[in-house]
Amino acid sequence: RSHSAGGERWVDHKPTTNVDLDTVLQPNIPNAIKVNAPNEKALSKCDKYVLTHQEVASDGEIQTKLIK
Repeated sequence: RSHSAGGERWVDHKPTTNVDLDTVLQPNIPNAIKVNAPNEKALSKCDKYVLTHQEVASDGEIQTKLIK
């Protein structure tokens, strides 16, 4: 099927060390399996993978990156 049909599945990896920031703009990944640590079972069911990575920026703010 076409990618535009939205049939792909994602593994959404958010480590337990991430801080929930309650910001206005939050990523919304439909058809995602949310995990704290990737495992073989989740990875075998999905086509794509995204890691939510947080680090402290030079100005002291928390910077969140989505790595696909």
